[in-house]
Order: sequence, then structure tokens, then C-alpha cells
Amino acid sequence: MKKGIFSATVVLVVVVLAIWGNSGSDEKKKNNEPKTEQSSDSKPQNKPQNNSTEKKESSDKITYNQQVSQSVYRINYILQDLGDHLSNAQVDSESWMNKMNQYISELKKAIADSEKIKPKTSEEKNTDGVYRMGVKDINWVAKNLPKAIKNNDDDLLYQATDYLKKATEEFKATLSMVN
Repeated sequence: MKKGIFSATVVLVVVVLAIWGNSGSDEKKKNNEPKTEQSSDSKPQNKPQNNSTEKKESSDKITYNQQVSQSVYRINYILQDLGDHLSNAQVDSESWMNKMNQYISELKKAIADSEKIKPKTSEEKNTDGVYRMGVKDINWVAKNLPKAIKNNDDDLLYQATDYLKKATEEFKATLSMVN
């Protein structure tokens, strides 16, 4: 491996692990559980519903929020695995490259699955705009990272790092909007 690619790969790994390293399964579980209002004695409150439409919109929002949260965390875990794999870069090894391509395929599948998530309310559409920018940036990384490594292209690898940083900020903003 060329020295430049090695240093660029190290930068990419550090970015992936630094950005996502603090998110754990407890956080994932917390973010995917529906929010319910409860009184101080932990018993559910029996609040009257104004109408069935309001209840349906609330149910749709939870579903959308959960789907987005799950998607972001799924991408997170794939990027963590990819980052771990990149930390032991062996680009001359066919098995190493095959494993990297497997992670990229998983990432592309997660991106494709994100297209199935559709907002229904105006609030969800605002959230969706930020979420889609993150997905678009991760898609750029998924398309260009293999090229950068295969062609020993330091510049492209550093660009991937920049896109990853940008996507991370967009995903963090998305998670704050859905939680």
C-alpha cells in the first residue's frame, strides 16, 4: 500500500470511530422505543383523544421516527465495521478487498432501504430533508471509497472523509429531530 493511501485510510478510520464510537446498543434501543406520556407514578395517563385522525398522525410519526432512527443506526454500525476493517488495511489482499466490498454492499443496501421511508407530515418532511442529505453523502462515500482504495487515490479518500463528516453532522441533526 502506498504511504499516502495508508495515511488517508487512517484519517478515515479515525473519523468513523470518533464520530460513531460513542453510540451504543442502549442508545439504539432507547431511540427506537415509542415515546409515551406517563405520570410521576409511572402509570399511563388516560388522556382523552380528540379524534381518531390525531391518534393516527401520532402513530404515523412514531413509525416514521423509528424507521429513520433505525436506518441511521444501521448505517452507523456498518460504518463502524468498515472502519474496523480499514484500520487493518491490506489492499493487496484479495480477501481483504472482498470483505471491504461486502461492507460497501451492506451500506448500499441500507441506503436503498432508506428510500422506502416516506414522511407524511410537514414536520417529518423537514426532518426528511436533513436525513436525505446525510444519506446522499453516505451514498457518495459508498460509491467512491472503493475507487479511492483500488486506485490509491489520496485525494478521493480525503474527499470521502469530508463527506463522511458532513453526513455524520446531518445524521446527528436528524436523530435530534426524531428523538
